Amino acid sequence: MSNKSWPFNAWLAKQAGTVPDTGQAISSPGYKPVDWIEAVVPGTVLTTLLKNGLPDYFGPGFDPYFGMNGTTIPDISGQGVDFYTYWFYTTFETPQIDAGGRIWLYLRAINYSAEVYLNGSQISGAGNLFLDGSQLSGTDLRGMFLRNAFDITGLVRQQGGNALAILINPPNPPGTPSPTDNGGDPMYPNIGENVTMRYTVGWDWVKPVADRNTGIWDQVMLWTTRPVVVLNPRVVTTVLDANGKLLPDAQVTVSADVYNASDTKQTGVLKYTLEGLPRTKEVTLQPKQKQTISFSALTVKNPRLWWPNGYGAQELYTLDLSFEINGVVSDTESVRFGIRQISVSTISVNGSQTRVFSVNGQKIFIKGGNWIGTDAMLRLSDKRYRDEVRMHAEMNLNFIRVWGGGITERPEFYDACDEYGILVMQDFWISGEYPNPTSKDYTQIFLNCAKDTIRLLRNHPSLCFWCGANETDPPDNINTALRCYIEGDSGCSGYELLDGTRPYIPRSTGISSERTNQYDDGPYGIQDPPVFFALNFCPLNPEVGSIGTPAVGSIQRMMSAADYNDFPRDQTWNATWRQHTYIPYANQEQNQPVKCSSTPPTPVYDQIAAYGELSKIEEFCFRAQLTNYMQYKALFEGISSHMWQWYAGIFVWKSQNPWTGLRGQLYDWYLDQTAGFYGTKSACEMVHIQLKLDTSQICVVNHTAAPLTNLTALVMLYDLAGAELYQMHSGVQVPASSVYTGNTINWPKNLPPVYFVKMYLLDATGNVVSDNFYWQSSSTTPDYSALQNLSPITTLKATVSISKEGDEYVLNALFGNPRSSGAVAFFINLKLLRSTPSGPDNRVLPAFYEDNYFSLLLGEQKSVTIRCARADAGSSEPELWIEGWNIAPTRVPTA
Repeated sequence: MSNKSWPFNAWLAKQAGTVPDTGQAISSPGYKPVDWIEAVVPGTVLTTLLKNGLPDYFGPGFDPYFGMNGTTIPDISGQGVDFYTYWFYTTFETPQIDAGGRIWLYLRAINYSAEVYLNGSQISGAGNLFLDGSQLSGTDLRGMFLRNAFDITGLVRQQGGNALAILINPPNPPGTPSPTDNGGDPMYPNIGENVTMRYTVGWDWVKPVADRNTGIWDQVMLWTTRPVVVLNPRVVTTVLDANGKLLPDAQVTVSADVYNASDTKQTGVLKYTLEGLPRTKEVTLQPKQKQTISFSALTVKNPRLWWPNGYGAQELYTLDLSFEINGVVSDTESVRFGIRQISVSTISVNGSQTRVFSVNGQKIFIKGGNWIGTDAMLRLSDKRYRDEVRMHAEMNLNFIRVWGGGITERPEFYDACDEYGILVMQDFWISGEYPNPTSKDYTQIFLNCAKDTIRLLRNHPSLCFWCGANETDPPDNINTALRCYIEGDSGCSGYELLDGTRPYIPRSTGISSERTNQYDDGPYGIQDPPVFFALNFCPLNPEVGSIGTPAVGSIQRMMSAADYNDFPRDQTWNATWRQHTYIPYANQEQNQPVKCSSTPPTPVYDQIAAYGELSKIEEFCFRAQLTNYMQYKALFEGISSHMWQWYAGIFVWKSQNPWTGLRGQLYDWYLDQTAGFYGTKSACEMVHIQLKLDTSQICVVNHTAAPLTNLTALVMLYDLAGAELYQMHSGVQVPASSVYTGNTINWPKNLPPVYFVKMYLLDATGNVVSDNFYWQSSSTTPDYSALQNLSPITTLKATVSISKEGDEYVLNALFGNPRSSGAVAFFINLKLLRSTPSGPDNRVLPAFYEDNYFSLLLGEQKSVTIRCARADAGSSEPELWIEGWNIAPTRVPTA
């Protein structure tokens, strides 16, 4: 809509059952709220209660993600929906508009249903500008993923202030948490009867959100326009010919809806300009008429193409549409888009047919993560969206799956994905736990939300494909509608084609192929690293999960000293670790099988205990990072080693966590990376040399569109003191988007209990294209306790320089392990700290390290660039600290 917005005064809230007045009375000018509390808008009932620190169950500074605090919050399933049904109230001054101008109330999303009152009158939900004329019973707004915009011109007061009251009702039924914490009680009634987010009832990796995120959870604004409004722009770009070959020029087709909000006929011009090329179309609209206006295709010469992360630049264009009446702008709408084209082909992979997704004709091997949401309580922020998406790009991932048990992600999330080149698989809001929702009007509410969501997000180049449901097919009527809205075909008469540029796939476990008998995903527990090179599961698995204990600073921030000092030492752990859904670094039982896997599951040894006895939480967390690094590097290296042979890609479960959970994450709630982040970053680089852990073969993965020639693979083995034990050279040639599997390493006899493997991929001039580092055990069951014999290093060379670049600090650090140290500098961890303490956790979060958790051989040097927002560093330049397995914590001096 228009770029203009108008501010509200402060928002207030109060539990509806304690307010005797009607909506008409509350919204009447002059109403005096008594004992109302300051509200968080956008936000939820729970975030409002937290802000106010209500003494009944919240104390000052109460953190619902700390320790056992979450168990003290009254859950809606026990209290009833009335407990979290709240009024939200505000006032505003009347915006100035010209004759014939309109004033709009815009609610980008509410959860779950609402009644809206302005100046003593109720606003009908049927008047929603984004509703497509759909009729539902009643006058309320329903559905968590529907934009709402209402023409309030006739209700605002020309003199004096305006009063707005919104009654927000929770999802009903709200669902009952399950004893197994895996999506709530599966029996009806359950939360799945609402078109809302599912995990708020609890899952095996998150505890219930007590109010089910009831509230005005997304933007709320006032807009002003003249009589005709511009809505729902659509930009379609074509860069491939009929044979899938890249064309020199691009075709760009633009359309938009225009709506005449007035009571008189309006004639005007819809126009836009792209790359200096104007397009105009005259339009006549009857009173209250909406039309979709399409322009003929525009040819863009030598287009700047948008590419996924690692394949090229993320070029973006901005297109401004306007509707003018007699030369005066009535409304404008701006859309940012990328010129690119998604295509899908099918190839045979290990005896199965699998989809392959291509961008601009280049097939993309999926290196993806499952995204649950930036915060379980929907405390959303543009900066956090950018920081988290940037994390994925820096890991060299190219895909995010927005899991269907959460929310449809906001445009700000997609803006960040557009800028960082992260393709997105967007699920709709059906999960396998609730395949047959039966509540009244469910289908219509779902389709209202689906249509509007498609319109909201369809211009983002990062959005690669839509998925109908998590681990199940949607009901037939919804499945048909979604397919027709997104793909369209000859059988879609009566359905509007809303997208047409990307695929629709009914269920998450069917992304490989409709013909692939895949109804399960996983496994989700820890694996012996070599297993990932032999675990032959589905060609495109949407969920393969593992462990994810954070660094000690995060553990100490999320629980009391008594709890973190009672860290897991065996297969039992205390209530707080269970509350935060910890899973062990061992599995004495067989891992759950995957139906499409031909590899039988096996028990997994304790990979923390493999490093020997431990007594402190610091030791436990550090050894967890060693395992995190090995686990996730092996996962991605194992999958990539069979690129296009067994697999077309993988989505790790999960890449992040929306709360202080202790499993399945590559960075934690506080935005501190686990070592698994850097294991993933190494494994997923575009050109990568690696060791096939199951066969001891040299392997080089080439994700790029160019062949690699005249390369040399160099493999060296070292003992703990850094003495070379073995060296091997091998020539390497790798075609584009392919894997080279070469010679088997002939390991020397009588290897020490623990040894190091260093691999280099060198070009024809000796420059390093890729390098890799492993620590290996010569025992049948890996035993790394000999690492405790590593000599401490006190002579490590380290310096850092700090500069400013825009709103960031940039630190350039140099590290060297002199030969006189007598040992490998093992598993170095860099930490950026505030120079001025601001609490018990003095880490600068987030900080973006070029590399971390790395090791240095004798005589080896390494430079690392680190970036952080100046605002995150506090009032002065940050400090860089270094520690490691055999390095005491030390501040790095400034050069």
